Amino acid sequence: MLAWDGRELLAMMPPQVWRGLDAVTWIEVPTDFGNLNPRFLTFAGDRFFAFCPPFLWGAGQLKASPDGKHWSIVEQPRLGDVFQVISTGSLYVAVGGPNPWVDTSRDTVSWSAQLLPPAGGAYPYLHDVAWDGRSLVAVGMSGLIVTSSDGLVWSVQSSGVSTSLYAVATTTDGFVCGGEGGTLLASADAMLWRSEGVPTQSTIVRLVAAGHRTLAVTSDGSVLVRTCEQLHRPRRHLVHLP
Repeated sequence: MLAWDGRELLAMMPPQVWRGLDAVTWIEVPTDFGNLNPRFLTFAGDRFFAFCPPFLWGAGQLKASPDGKHWSIVEQPRLGDVFQVISTGSLYVAVGGPNPWVDTSRDTVSWSAQLLPPAGGAYPYLHDVAWDGRSLVAVGMSGLIVTSSDGLVWSVQSSGVSTSLYAVATTTDGFVCGGEGGTLLASADAMLWRSEGVPTQSTIVRLVAAGHRTLAVTSDGSVLVRTCEQLHRPRRHLVHLP
């Protein structure tokens, strides 16, 4: 698991946590997170968040931490399953499924459901969501992309793919999202999406924006680094996590 707080990367493989500046050198830090494996790790607002799904039965746990060391349980969104939580600065947004809505909150204490537009058939899960200061982009099963300017009203955008999308991130040139079979899509405005080639056919399960770089974690454990020196001309290479 990877997250970026604007200064450093946080990597987690419970019960261990590491911090790093460049995705090359890592320092292990003590933590009270425990041994539960989180579904996601993210930085939203002024805190790291991690969601631990229920084991066999019961409810999952949404945990928050200001530093990656000390964690506390916060109120869980009303979604049946939570895949990501982010902050726009004034609003927390949580996505998951299988319900046709996203959850929003001002304080992570009380959550409200915001209905999504029909997407045809049974409504798929939303796996990830990102915010660039103007637009929210959420991605999910069967190539679903939905966008919003305020987290309250959402619109479906055409992705041009039918493969499931598992990750989305903001970059210096817009948004990127990734998913099955090494699918990687990019957009400057969150509405028109183009396909980008990547040197893998493994599923992209996580995208982390870190300054001018975007780290793509794949299902085989590799990490691709996408660096944009100018629009539409990315460079990519492999690095290794601790």
